[in-house]
Amino acid sequence: MWEIQDQTPELKNELLLGQKDAPDLDRIEYVQAMQETIGVGYPTIEAFTLRAVEVKDDGKVLRISGCARERREEWKKTGLIYVRAKVTDGKALFELPPVGDEPCEL
Repeated sequence: MWEIQDQTPELKNELLLGQKDAPDLDRIEYVQAMQETIGVGYPTIEAFTLRAVEVKDDGKVLRISGCARERREEWKKTGLIYVRAKVTDGKALFELPPVGDEPCEL
């Protein structure tokens, strides 16, 4: 990976905790940084099917439910997810819990 990975500022930000202006990593530093990121962070939601949206508190709180497939490295899971969004100053802030154990079809 080190030989083909472009060391962009975004990659450095992810691997080196915000050090976008850091010099390129040598092979040993790159492997160490990649190993330290395994198992951290959040899974990516790869697919989502909306089930329902409930609007509460005059449109300031949304409760969204749906079926989601999430993935992180080789781990993956599909199940129901319940997301809460709160609208403050015209911006939605999302609480994104993990996908639940209830099975569902996308």
